[in-house]
Amino acid sequence: MPHNNPRCILAIANRAASLSTAIDALAADGICVIPNFLTADQVARARRDALDHLETHGKQYNGGTVQHDMLNHAPSLLWLLSETAMADTARAIIGDDVRYAHHADLLHNTYTGWHKDSVGHDDHSGSLDFWSTNSDSGYRVYKFALYLQDHSKDKTALKYIPGSHLNSRFNALSRVSHHIKHANLRCGSCDLVVFDQRLTHNGVSPWLPSKILHKLSHNEAARQRLWRWERRARAIQDRVFIQIAFGGESEFTVAHSTAMAQRQTRINGLSEYGLSPALLNVLTEIGIQPSALTENTQSPLDIDAALSGLDLVYAQERN
Repeated sequence: MPHNNPRCILAIANRAASLSTAIDALAADGICVIPNFLTADQVARARRDALDHLETHGKQYNGGTVQHDMLNHAPSLLWLLSETAMADTARAIIGDDVRYAHHADLLHNTYTGWHKDSVGHDDHSGSLDFWSTNSDSGYRVYKFALYLQDHSKDKTALKYIPGSHLNSRFNALSRVSHHIKHANLRCGSCDLVVFDQRLTHNGVSPWLPSKILHKLSHNEAARQRLWRWERRARAIQDRVFIQIAFGGESEFTVAHSTAMAQRQTRINGLSEYGLSPALLNVLTEIGIQPSALTENTQSPLDIDAALSGLDLVYAQERN
């Protein structure tokens, strides 16, 4: 049915203009914010569904609680695909060949260090050199993120280096050695954040003294208590974060999807990876196919190990 209401026509025009601006920012900076993607009621529902799932199925990880491979293991959150504009937004940004990249995480009050989310071949040593392929038909793997609390006035959502998605030299280490200034993401609880998987970024890092204690302790429960104490001391708000990966149909998306499927399977303690019937049904409903996977003869990048050697350096950044 056509939209004849002037207010409705204006709303559609505003959304189109907002999306166009976001796509321009994504190309230039490697990240964009699409405002008012969810309603306030949807944010409340997502937080409730997320915390209910983590209470019974969450895994302790990096000081908080997580569910890796969320869309396969948390069916209560599949409505984020089927009852929102997620699919249409992904198609608008990536193209009609958009694929689900076999990666979705639910995180609650976790910490991290500076890193990129792109996996495999990022040092020019592999068969896929995505740093020299930045055209529309090249590397198009993005993370669609929902921060289910207001971060418009604090710095605990995400820090990032603008433009670092286009340069392999803008890695985590160069952030410190070359004194590159970072930007702080400002977003509301209803906003959708989209960023290039090659973007150098960081969430929330512990202070250096507590990071050292984290390294010395082999007791995950003790690490959890230490991080809870520091969060209270720093007045860091309760932080629920959902991320879902999509990419264009390409060898880059296949490589990323394969590595992430292997990693999530390992972390979840499973013997093999597969898509649940519920997730397959929703993907069919929204018209997005899952990316193809390949038998990777090389070991996938172990992101946890890659980050562990860097965290001590980046924990010193308290702004």
